[in-house]
Amino acid sequence: MPNTQYIPKAGWKRCPKCESLRPISDFAKDSARPDGRGCWCRVCRKAYHAVWYARNQEAKRKQNKEWADKNRPLARRLSRRAYIHKRYGLSAEQYAGRLESQQGLCAVCHQPETRIVKGTLACLCVDHSHQSGKIRGLLCSRCNYTIGLLKDDVALFRSAAAYLEANQ
Repeated sequence: MPNTQYIPKAGWKRCPKCESLRPISDFAKDSARPDGRGCWCRVCRKAYHAVWYARNQEAKRKQNKEWADKNRPLARRLSRRAYIHKRYGLSAEQYAGRLESQQGLCAVCHQPETRIVKGTLACLCVDHSHQSGKIRGLLCSRCNYTIGLLKDDVALFRSAAAYLEANQ
């Protein structure tokens, strides 16, 4: 009996869900599968998961909350890491590199962070220019708040310094 199964050319794969022939890059990596790629294309997989999540939203939220409650320190670290990456485009490795280059101290006052959040020592804040978005360094909460309150305005800082010097 002849083999009737269609074998696509190299670099292509057939999605059994939508039955379309797609480039291999349209399939997620999956080391558990013989070809190293997922069974369904990304479009079908995304659609399936959207429907599944809509049907199981409450159960998934409950499961996520239970995990976060059991793994509170890790959950906070992962949440902070994701926030820094999303907000500033800074990976965990880049943040760690900056922290190491500053020896774990604030770039302005050269002191360690002292603020406690929910029983845990806070991380140094990522300071950035609001005009260019460029990251300037890592600051303790006090220095970060101060720079924010003075609106990143060098003239205001000079004025404040002159005021303090005049009224010592």
